[in-house]
Amino acid sequence: MNKNALIHLRKALECMEQDLGLSELNSNQKALVYGAWEIADSHQNFMSDHLRAEEICKSLPYATYHRCLAQLIYLGIFEKVAGSLRNRYKVVI
Repeated sequence: MNKNALIHLRKALECMEQDLGLSELNSNQKALVYGAWEIADSHQNFMSDHLRAEEICKSLPYATYHRCLAQLIYLGIFEKVAGSLRNRYKVVI
């Protein structure tokens, strides 16, 4: 892969993130969103302990992970699944 192809991919990713409303998120928050998308079921539900174990989230310190999770809930990107386990969430976007 050459530099021009990499630049093109980066620009495409930035456009797609902007379209989905992710452009204002920091890299840690984006890591949680991408990880959740990867493990979410057909209803977009996921378990937070499974997300924490994802490769993209493993390097985040415990406090940072939970702070980002809370921020994403506050922003309406994730929501708790009503009537289920405490660590079950849904990706809203």
